[in-house]
Amino acid sequence: FRPGSGRPDGRPRRYPQGFSLAFHRHILDHMFDTVGLAGKLAQVHALLADVAGSITPDTSGPAAAEALREWLAAREQGELVGCLLTERVDRSGAFAADGAVSMQSWLRSTARCKPGTASGWVQTGRALVDLLPATRAAWARGELTFEHVGVIRRAVDGLDPAQAAYLDKALAHAAADASPPFLADIAAA
Repeated sequence: FRPGSGRPDGRPRRYPQGFSLAFHRHILDHMFDTVGLAGKLAQVHALLADVAGSITPDTSGPAAAEALREWLAAREQGELVGCLLTERVDRSGAFAADGAVSMQSWLRSTARCKPGTASGWVQTGRALVDLLPATRAAWARGELTFEHVGVIRRAVDGLDPAQAAYLDKALAHAAADASPPFLADIAAA
């Protein structure tokens, strides 16, 4: 380990263009955030842990079904939050503060996921911000799932902005009443 190199193997850390010491200070300022985004998500995490601990063999079927419906909706909102946060970490270059060379590698390590999963989150986050405002709004309203959004993202990939905007609106509207496979058929037509 060479002091000051930032990496145990002595190689210099690679930072995205525009990355600076000021960014490290920003990270430190927000590291112990208890009221902002991280604090709110920590509360959600604690609440879910409490709910998981409350589910016992005595939990009735109807109560479990009602709770499961709520959890499914919450899970989709969590996926949306994850994609939007992924986009922010990706575009800000914050992944480099942990020594990662890309957002995908940071996600593979942090979320312990497959490369395809990490790539899907990064691509979906970027698409939601850059190309899919109608899809993002419909997902936020609880009308779509991550699977629907993936179908729409793949359908607009490589299209010019006007075509992508048209397809975003049309598919986001259609997705509210379609399964992801049926939506894929609509998108292919």
